[in-house]
Amino acid sequence: MYQMLQRKQEFISQIMTSKAIARSADDIDEKALLYAEIKALAAGNPLIIKKTELDAEVAKLKLLKQSYLNQKYNLEDMIVKHYPIEIKRLEDKISNIQEDIKLVQENTNIENEEKFSPMILNGKQYNTKESAGKQILDMCSAKQETESEEIGEYRGLKMFLGIDSFDKKFLINLQGKYSYKVDLGNDIHGNITRIDNVIAGFSKELEITKEKLEETKIQFENAQEAVKVPFDKEDELKQKTKELDEINIELNLDKKDNEILDDEEQEEEEEKNENSSISESELECRIDPNIFAGEWLEHQPTTQRQKETLALYQEAKAKDRLHAFTCMTVDPSVKDGKLVYQKGLPIKTGFSQRQWAKMLKEYNPSRNSRQMTRTEYACRNLFLIQRLVESGYKIEEAWRAVCDDSREIGHYRNLDNAKGDFEPTGSREVCGFCDLANAWKFIAEDSWEEAGGFWAAGGYYDDFSNDYPVADLYHVDGVDDNSYNGVGMLALD
Repeated sequence: MYQMLQRKQEFISQIMTSKAIARSADDIDEKALLYAEIKALAAGNPLIIKKTELDAEVAKLKLLKQSYLNQKYNLEDMIVKHYPIEIKRLEDKISNIQEDIKLVQENTNIENEEKFSPMILNGKQYNTKESAGKQILDMCSAKQETESEEIGEYRGLKMFLGIDSFDKKFLINLQGKYSYKVDLGNDIHGNITRIDNVIAGFSKELEITKEKLEETKIQFENAQEAVKVPFDKEDELKQKTKELDEINIELNLDKKDNEILDDEEQEEEEEKNENSSISESELECRIDPNIFAGEWLEHQPTTQRQKETLALYQEAKAKDRLHAFTCMTVDPSVKDGKLVYQKGLPIKTGFSQRQWAKMLKEYNPSRNSRQMTRTEYACRNLFLIQRLVESGYKIEEAWRAVCDDSREIGHYRNLDNAKGDFEPTGSREVCGFCDLANAWKFIAEDSWEEAGGFWAAGGYYDDFSNDYPVADLYHVDGVDDNSYNGVGMLALD
């Protein structure tokens, strides 16, 4: 009886104070402890008070250890995957730029009146800036397809002309051992100057890359040292756990009987144990877009969705809006009236955007729980692309799977691989993420947007091959419509 009063008091107190239920060991209410004391007095055994105190202390220490382990696992992942790949990429880039600098020096001939090295366009040599610049504009005017095509050579570098449909402009990629983008304008002489400026910037790009390589090596070394640091409260955890075990034995709590828990509590405990083999913290994924790097990020987008995904990240980076955050790797469900993240449960749809925003905010206020924003969702998708590449996908395939055709990583109705309307949480794991295309994802507008609605992100699939891929974003006006079969996406600090 007193156990039930204690549990109910904890629940009520946390609701009234807007605290998340059972998320932090610090969330121990004074009134709940008072009920524990009453229970101890009624039982006539002061050991129960000591047990209550130790329960709270051990729970707090276990949370701290789990946080330590999460950080350690993240560092180990960076040590094994990110840093070696990034160091190799930067070393290759340095070598390639050095070879390109040498190539340009060997193929530059400015021994003429204009000091202009001849340019080859469509097999014809142009010896003046004006004639070459005019031909480039003529080729832009005649170009219809957005795909990049080789048009000539300049100072030893191959030239590829393409169209950036997202920014509505033409561009030239100079290709040596490395690739260099040149945005074109409408001025004959100006375009030649832009090309020469990019080439002149090779040396600066080389120095920047060398500095970044040294910084990455230092970060690599620091991570290798940091991962060796043990959990500083391990001894305290062991000692308090030992004390708690001794008290449990003395109180005969190590036996599966009903001396402390009544029948109702026992059923509740058994149900909890049955579904808690994987803790919610193990379903978290930490993402830091500030350290995104690699050839996958240098991919030249070929479709509108690819460009929009990359543009959201690039704009946030340029305006210093990027930040690390934690997301969940499964869709949410609702159990006993509260939001839960656990594998094997039915996903919960039917809530409006306003309701999702409220539930997600109340999930864990101590970690600034909130609805994931559009930019955070784009960064989550870029992180998924990185994971796919690390798992063996070609760069182009990874971008296409997330942005254009998510059949390999999604859920389809009316197809052979479909299992029904909505699959349970934890379905179809891909690179650590589940439920990628099980339902619409409700995404909040970024704080600088003022449209007054929300974003319904892709992931809901029917029997068509390319409707609503994971990176698709559809803006919905208003926040009270609950007709969308979707789930809110959570973000945590």
